[in-house]
Amino acid sequence: MINIFLLFLDETGIRLLMVSGSRMGWISPTRDTYGQINLGPDMRYITTFDIDNRTNTYFWSDLTANIIYSRTVRANNYTKVITSGNSYIAGIAFDWIGRNIYWTDYILEHVEVSTVDGRHRRILFHENLTNPWSIAVDPRAGVRFLFLTDWGKNPRIERCSMDGQQRLSIVNDSIQMPLGLTLDLIREEVYFTDHHLNYIEVVNYNGENRRKILANTHFLHGPISLTLFENYLYWFDSNSNEVRRLNRFEHGTKAQKHERVLSRYGINQLKISHQIYQPLEINPCQQSRCTHLCLLSHTASSGYTCVCSTGFILDQDQFTCSKGFVCLFVFFE
Repeated sequence: MINIFLLFLDETGIRLLMVSGSRMGWISPTRDTYGQINLGPDMRYITTFDIDNRTNTYFWSDLTANIIYSRTVRANNYTKVITSGNSYIAGIAFDWIGRNIYWTDYILEHVEVSTVDGRHRRILFHENLTNPWSIAVDPRAGVRFLFLTDWGKNPRIERCSMDGQQRLSIVNDSIQMPLGLTLDLIREEVYFTDHHLNYIEVVNYNGENRRKILANTHFLHGPISLTLFENYLYWFDSNSNEVRRLNRFEHGTKAQKHERVLSRYGINQLKISHQIYQPLEINPCQQSRCTHLCLLSHTASSGYTCVCSTGFILDQDQFTCSKGFVCLFVFFE
């Protein structure tokens, strides 16, 4: 059974949300309050999720059915967003400005994107991917980057424009199995874990100023996932089965003073969720004429790129999608 933990803020403060099988439960850090949210009656094996903090909509994947679902807090039931063509969805990232969903498929070895309702979808890229895992996006103007981890033949942290262009490896040495990934939007930094080398490190968006946060301690063996809230970095240690935290800005002996937040077996993912971590901006796609997918772009002067669903081609006007066709040549002797 896979468990997923989400740290989030509301009017009462920080809370820890956990998903096990079909159920989502939360407890406060002080353990004075707790509760549960049922995502659906037939959930079995949830692998990953993300959230739209403005609408309180959850997006998650169930491995048993290989489906991506969505559900708002007030809805009576879930909605099936992506129902076919998946194998093992390891990571989901919601673009809260462009209103698209990105995900990695660990078995099919690609990154895919769809509209928030699942009507249009496309493989963003698949070249040189072997074990894509975690994924995160920063859709703010001037940035519009997608980040992912790959722990396959060429383990690395990769960055690209959110339309799939300009792929760049920002970490590719002294790395073996990067699983956890989280972004500091303010400082424009990427925090990541290595499950094999037992460390937590950080690097800026350009792959510079790389430094260790924590490594090779008694409480850091097989870190799987991490997230951050203000000065604190939270991670799950698969050896001790604990969620722990430390002040990421302290150095020297103070940096070793991390503390246990919660003990729980088999946690898969940690995330932070609150509206302040999804700053709202004008969506350039609202002015577009894209007939299928409008993807935010780091390089396009318009701030977006129109792309088509798989099986369709983009017309010369760069907005309209038409059904693709195959030319058949018949030879007679």
